[in-house]
Amino acid sequence: MTGAKVCFARTLDEIRAIEAKHEARGLQYRIARLLVGAWVIAANGAVTVLKLCLFRRGSLPRRQVHDIVTYTAGTLGDNVITLSSLAGLRRAFPNATITVIVNATGYDPELSRKLLQEMHWLDRIVVVRDDPVGRKGLRIVVTYPVAERIPCDLFVNFSRFGNTGWLGAVVREIIFAKWLGAKWTIGFCINAYNRPAAAINRVKHHFVRNEPRRAAEVLREIGLTPVNCAQALPRSAMALAAISAKLGSAAGGRPLFVINPGAKFKMKCWPAERFAALAARLRREYAACVVVTGTASERSVGDEILRCAGDVGINLAGQTSVQELIELLRLCTACITNDTGTMHIAAELDKPTVAIFTTRVSPTHWFPKGKKVIALFSFGNDSYSYKNDGDAPCECLMKIEVEDVINGLQQVLSPHSS
Repeated sequence: MTGAKVCFARTLDEIRAIEAKHEARGLQYRIARLLVGAWVIAANGAVTVLKLCLFRRGSLPRRQVHDIVTYTAGTLGDNVITLSSLAGLRRAFPNATITVIVNATGYDPELSRKLLQEMHWLDRIVVVRDDPVGRKGLRIVVTYPVAERIPCDLFVNFSRFGNTGWLGAVVREIIFAKWLGAKWTIGFCINAYNRPAAAINRVKHHFVRNEPRRAAEVLREIGLTPVNCAQALPRSAMALAAISAKLGSAAGGRPLFVINPGAKFKMKCWPAERFAALAARLRREYAACVVVTGTASERSVGDEILRCAGDVGINLAGQTSVQELIELLRLCTACITNDTGTMHIAAELDKPTVAIFTTRVSPTHWFPKGKKVIALFSFGNDSYSYKNDGDAPCECLMKIEVEDVINGLQQVLSPHSS
C-alpha cells in the first residue's frame, strides 16, 4: 500500500506495482526500454557464442562432475543470499569437492570468509582482494595466484556483475572459468545495461533480476533447486552461548528487537537520530530490549543511538562474530534494518523484518527472501540515480518517519502476517 509519501510492500510484485504507478511512461521511457532490451539480446548472444567456443555443450552429466567451483563477488550480504543454493549444490553432488571463490574487491574479505567457514560441508574457501582476471592495454591477464589453481569440472557463477549489465566483467569471469579448466558452466547472463544515463537508469529496474533469488535461477539451468533458507544458515551452540553471555541480564526476559543502523554506503543509512527515536518507542510500546548491531566502525553510532534513546539496550556493533549475529537474530522478536547483510540473514531466518530502502536503486533489486518482510521506501529526486558516493542519507530516506517504521513493524508482527 502507499501513503502520501511512504510506500509499504510485502512482495516483489507489490513493489513493482507501486513503481509502475510512480513512473512517467512517455516516449523517452519507451525508447530507453527498447534500447536496453536490444542491448541485452545482443550481449547475451555474444556471451552464448563465447561459451559455445570454450565449454562443452549439451546437458550436464552429473557423474562426470567431481570438482565444482562457485564464484561470487562482494561482502556479507552478497554471500548470505547464495547459501541455500550452495547447499542445493551439495545435496545434488554429495561426493564432489566444492570450492567457493569470493572476489572481495573493495570490501572487508573477512566477513565473507567467516560466514562461509561455518559451512562445514564446503571443501575450500578462497577470498581474493582483486579481480582474478584483468586487462593491461589490449592484453587480458590472469592475476589469480597460480599456486591456488584448483581442479574444476563445473563453474557456477553467482557474481552479480552480469545482472547489472557489466559485459566486460562477465567476459573476464568466462575467461577465468576457462583458465581454471572448467568443462561446463552456468550463471553467465547479461540482464541490463551498465553505462549510467538518466533515461536508462529510469528503466533499468525492469531488467535487473532480484539478486537474493537469482542464485536459484542459476541452479535451474541444470535442473537443481536450493534448500530451505533457514536450514542453510548454520547453528552453533558455542555462538549461542557466547551471544547469551553478551546479552547477560540486560535483556531481562524482555522481547529483543535488533536494529541495524549502518550499511555499506552512507546514502543507504536512515538517520541515526530516527533510529534513536525508534529505539525509545520500542522500549515504551513493547517493553523491549534494543540490541544494536553493525561493524566496529559503526559502534560510535550505536552508542549515540542508545544514549539518545535513554540507554534502552545493548550496543553489540563490532562485538559479534558472523555466527553470533546469526544466533542473535534467531533469538530476536524482530529486526529493523537498512538494506544490509543483516537484513538478508533476518529475512532468511523468517524473522519479522522491517527493511528500510532507498530508491536510488529499485527495492526490487535487493528485496530479501523471507515470509515476514516489509519494505519501506519513498521516491525523490535521487531515485534511480544508482549513486553510492554520497556522505548523507538519500533524499528519499528522509521522507520515512519513525511512525512509518512502527506501522511497518506492526504489520509484520501481526498474527495474520505470512
